[in-house]
Amino acid sequence: MATIYDDDRFFKRYSQMPRSQKGLAAAGEWPAFKTLLPDLKGKKCWIWVAVMVGIVGMLLHRGLIV
Repeated sequence: MATIYDDDRFFKRYSQMPRSQKGLAAAGEWPAFKTLLPDLKGKKCWIWVAVMVGIVGMLLHRGLIV
């Protein structure tokens, strides 16, 4: 199934957006989202996955994402 991201013209412009070039540093929601996460320094990556699964599960349960 083709998506909008398969359109070369769209993808070229999309890839020039600040969020695409600077990652989370350019995401307006990142400061608020970051406060929901525990300090992950020195943790194994499976903990990060568990945290993300938990957050996504919570958002799904509350109907905030579909």
